[in-house]
Amino acid sequence: MSDSHGNERVLENIAKKEEKAEIFVHLGDTEREAAAFMRKNPAVDFRYVRGNNDYNSSAPLQIVVDVPGARILCVHGNRHGVYYGTDILAAAAANLGCNIACFGHTHRYFEDYVNGIYLLNPGSSARPRDSLVPSYAFIDITNAGIVIGKKDI
Repeated sequence: MSDSHGNERVLENIAKKEEKAEIFVHLGDTEREAAAFMRKNPAVDFRYVRGNNDYNSSAPLQIVVDVPGARILCVHGNRHGVYYGTDILAAAAANLGCNIACFGHTHRYFEDYVNGIYLLNPGSSARPRDSLVPSYAFIDITNAGIVIGKKDI
């Protein structure tokens, strides 16, 4: 998920809908609600990165999530120029040995597969800019392969 911009309720709703998920990752612009969510849900594996609106945040600018079958680079995207394309992000993912790169910032859902790397933006969980409803994404990693997709909130 990404870009919830203060909407704590949306994090709770996603966690309820996806109660079987092993890991939740927020891709930035969430500092306040992420901290509140983690206090209320200490058993949930919830990770997040700093977005351009997470002022004075101590959250990391990027994290790499290692799971069986995937190595996932998670960033907000503003420092990778994602409004202008995903080449910089894809190169960063490749340099870190990642086969998935997740980003936010644009508030628009995006998925692509380029040179062995899945690129995924879940859109905004609170303020979409693509005239659609708020959304988040899923990544399903199995022995059969990787499936990514969008879910509306």
